[in-house]
Amino acid sequence: MGCDIHLYLEKKNNQGVWEHYPIPLEDLPDNRNYQVFALLAGVRGRVKKTYFARRGIPEDTSYRDPLLNESLVEDDIPYLGEHSFTFASIKELKKVKWDEAEFSDQWPLFLEKHFPDSENDDVRMLIGFDS
Repeated sequence: MGCDIHLYLEKKNNQGVWEHYPIPLEDLPDNRNYQVFALLAGVRGRVKKTYFARRGIPEDTSYRDPLLNESLVEDDIPYLGEHSFTFASIKELKKVKWDEAEFSDQWPLFLEKHFPDSENDDVRMLIGFDS
C-alpha cells in the first residue's frame, strides 16, 4: 500500500471569493514521488527543505469534501485525501527548487503549461494525501 497525492485548484474571483479552478485530471501532476511529497508537505520522503508542511486547509476555501456530500461528486469535485493537508499559491509553487527531488520534472512542466505568467497569489493549490 502506498501514499498518493490529491490536488484541488482554486482561483479568487473579482469579489475576492475562492472558486474551484478545474484543470483536466490528465494534466495534473500525479506521479507517486515521495521526494516531491516530502518537498511539498513533509510526507514520506527525505529532503533538506519542506516548503508547505502543516498549513492545513484554508478557512476561506471553496473545497467541499465529496465524501461528505454526494451531490458534489456530480460536480467533479476531486477527493482531497485523508491527511497532511496543505496549500500553496502558484507563485509559491514556482519558487520550489524541484531539482531537490528526483524525477520531479512533471511539476515544473505542469506549472509552465497552465500558469506561464502567474506572478500573483490569485490561484492556489490545495494538497492532501491518502495512504
